[in-house]
Amino acid sequence: MKTTAIQAKSVLTKTSGHIAKVFTHSLNPYRGCGFGCTYCYAQFQPSWTFREGDATWGDEVDFKENAPEVLRQQLSKMKPETLREMKVFMATATDPYQPLEAREQITRRLLEVFLDFPTVGLLVQTRSPLAIRDFSLMTRHPRLVLSMTVETDLREEMLKAHSYHASPGKRLEALTIASGLGIHTQVAVSPILPYSTGFIDRLFETNPDAIIVDDFISGDGSRGRRTSQTSYAAEHPEEFLNAERLGRTFQSELEQELRHRDENSISVYHGSFGRVLASLPIPDGTQPRLF
Repeated sequence: MKTTAIQAKSVLTKTSGHIAKVFTHSLNPYRGCGFGCTYCYAQFQPSWTFREGDATWGDEVDFKENAPEVLRQQLSKMKPETLREMKVFMATATDPYQPLEAREQITRRLLEVFLDFPTVGLLVQTRSPLAIRDFSLMTRHPRLVLSMTVETDLREEMLKAHSYHASPGKRLEALTIASGLGIHTQVAVSPILPYSTGFIDRLFETNPDAIIVDDFISGDGSRGRRTSQTSYAAEHPEEFLNAERLGRTFQSELEQELRHRDENSISVYHGSFGRVLASLPIPDGTQPRLF
């Protein structure tokens, strides 16, 4: 895989569309993603499609080597009331803990910056157990949520999507550790893939704050248009076309299991990645503005 260091002029991007209901900004430490999941709609977002060259998604990654310094500059210029309202999604078009992060540590250095701005809300979205490396930093930020993608517990389904970079067991183990350390966590079953009968039990065992269910159609911000262009959709049309129905079935099964367990500490949401973050109190005593 080819990697290139680039200099960023800005790293905080104001959100638009459906995620702007909760998140004020997105932050992408990398351009491109070394995981290269074939169903990923980010390969059709402007940050990649307008990039020079014709590299295949997953074959090249640019890393913003000055991102931590730029982030500090941007946050330092903001008023306290602006910082309190901020909710940052890291990341919307890449994975902050993709393989390159082990070497470059861009995400780790970004977290160190966020520690100096404890009123800023931060969602860290990944599929990688590499995040365990930074749990000592995450535990120190009062408005941080770790969101771990576990789209299925079936290895063969992950292999279809080239998304078997870490086993479901390793990802769930990382969540369990995080929850035990007091980090706010959520499982992102996104996009939902066919799963086994024991999947729901395994999710509950991680003791997350929430389980988020999403699918190819409602989750890509274009009612499936972006995902329909992926090689995954072309190679597995049945899974793509049945995604919404599978998501509804899975969410119903989750809610039924919640009632059976009489469990009220775990929430189940459809596509609402920001609800846990939006509910966290602001350290200065300001009440969060819910949606």
